Amino acid sequence: MLDLEYIPIGRLRQAYRLNVQDAGVLISAFAQQSRIDLYELWREAVHFVAVEKNNKKSIYDEVVEPYFPDTSDMGQGPLEGRILTKRLLRHFLYSARSGKPREHLERIFSRVLHFAYDEPDEQQTLSASHILDMIYEQRHFGFHGKGKVDIAWEYVSPELFAEFCSFFDDAISADKVAAVLWLFEQGYSQVRSVKGLSKELARHILATAATAQAQTTHATPSPQPFSTAIIVPRALWNGKTPPAARDAMAAEDIPQNIIAHILYTRCNITNKTYIASLLSTYPKKVTKFLAEAAVMDIVDS
Repeated sequence: MLDLEYIPIGRLRQAYRLNVQDAGVLISAFAQQSRIDLYELWREAVHFVAVEKNNKKSIYDEVVEPYFPDTSDMGQGPLEGRILTKRLLRHFLYSARSGKPREHLERIFSRVLHFAYDEPDEQQTLSASHILDMIYEQRHFGFHGKGKVDIAWEYVSPELFAEFCSFFDDAISADKVAAVLWLFEQGYSQVRSVKGLSKELARHILATAATAQAQTTHATPSPQPFSTAIIVPRALWNGKTPPAARDAMAAEDIPQNIIAHILYTRCNITNKTYIASLLSTYPKKVTKFLAEAAVMDIVDS
């Protein structure tokens, strides 16, 4: 049974209109925090189809577990993700080679497709079908063209590997609450509801997190209860290059939103992309930083 506290990357991409690069950054960040499940949708799909084949009435009935690539020796990081991608692709290639009817793999792919996306579009459906076409064409590992990809000393085409990796990444499951908070912090806005993550649910997650943060803040006595001004000494930025100003302020533990504000208003750096590069973040995050700092009382000394 799928974990309702997780949501596929494909649906997050649809909800927030993330491109492949954006999704890749999210996957890498969550892999380091162990907040993703690389194989959840594939395991469930393989099990479900096995239940169907055995004419069981419910996926909760006893069923002989079908073979699935071993993942016990792997973590959840980006490197492990690509190794597991190869293991899974090799498994499907061998399934096709051993005479498994195409219909069997089609049912598995179809189930993953309809969980990875909220109502998959024609392009996504055709891509899954094309992957299956190539799997059956290359099931005997006969590809020896340019750019061939090594899968445990056998070879497949770079096109098959690239398309399968893309599908695999969209089928990765991420912690739903953590994903909503991370995307908000990075400056992304949800543009549509998807199954498992309506706009109302996302707003509730953000509101709950904001309330918890406010309670924590109020519970901590302010060291300077009579002053709300944030003082940034001019010596930290005046006459310095942007990187030097950034380093000087960071050394004083000045928050990034205030550093962004100083770079933008005092150092006259109006290129948000450049500020983002200085702070190792994204232009959308810089916009969020500047909006936060705009309501603060930031003064020079």
